[in-house]
Amino acid sequence: MYSVSYRVDASCDSYRKWQQTLAQLLWPCLHLANGTDIVHSAIEARQKRSLRLVKTASTPLKIFSRPGSQVQQPTPCFSIALVLQGRIEHCTAGKEQILLPGDLLLTDNQQAYDLGFTSSASFISMPMAKASLPRNMQLAKGLAGGVLRRDQPAGVVMGQLMRTTFEQLPGLTDAQSNVLEGALQQLAFDTLLKARSPRTRQATRSHQYLLGEITRFVDNHACDPEITPDRLSEHFGISLRQLYNMFSPLSITPASYIWRCRLEQSRRLLGDPRQAHMTMTDVAFSCGFCNASHFSKAFRQQFGCSPSDYRQHEYIVHAGNN
Repeated sequence: MYSVSYRVDASCDSYRKWQQTLAQLLWPCLHLANGTDIVHSAIEARQKRSLRLVKTASTPLKIFSRPGSQVQQPTPCFSIALVLQGRIEHCTAGKEQILLPGDLLLTDNQQAYDLGFTSSASFISMPMAKASLPRNMQLAKGLAGGVLRRDQPAGVVMGQLMRTTFEQLPGLTDAQSNVLEGALQQLAFDTLLKARSPRTRQATRSHQYLLGEITRFVDNHACDPEITPDRLSEHFGISLRQLYNMFSPLSITPASYIWRCRLEQSRRLLGDPRQAHMTMTDVAFSCGFCNASHFSKAFRQQFGCSPSDYRQHEYIVHAGNN
């Protein structure tokens, strides 16, 4: 639990500390608040593997989220927030909405929005890094600002599930947390997508279908050193510009996606004791890298350790589980 009281003033040390805590626990983006009153906030984060739920309580406050105004850009992230108490005013792209207890809101930290508590309020949020989501959810940029109302069946179920998960999360197993995380994500995105207009849904599905075909092709052929963005655009009959535009909602370029697939495959090989006979050069070539040095550098940048250190760690873990 993190609690702080501060005057809403960007020059105030306690405010900056609160802002940093928000960035780490809840919203990985810059928040600017304005006003002259003393604000009291309490933040409690609970996490099991990649499932993180954050409970926030605050006295009246106005927050202006302006991504892109900070030097270090945040990890692209959606967040689902369940209002527990109070009245929350939300505005994005000129659309204003009032949220009451039981309502749920989807936000996108790559889009500007305003969030105001006109009275003491509390809510539970579930941040979700876009890169970790299924591809159809990564494309849900247009769903930001969507609301599930407390009188909608899906909203009721999801609200109850978020409350229960937050309370029971410390005692859950890793497998249980993975199941709950997937269920919460799927329920929210499916319901919000169905609420959109038929024309918007059709365009989104067509876009998702083609991008899904492309990413599946890359998943299956990434280790072929001949696979490049140029080859992909040629194979699927689209221009290189169209290809890059299609990957834009994923916050990754086609070239980076290919690299990530290759690195994920290399990680699987390195963590498999049955592949212990493979040298680092063998792993590099089998995953589409031109040389071991290039592979080692890319692996360290992606995972924060060398391929050999990762292999040694995974073998120790495997031995401990047997």
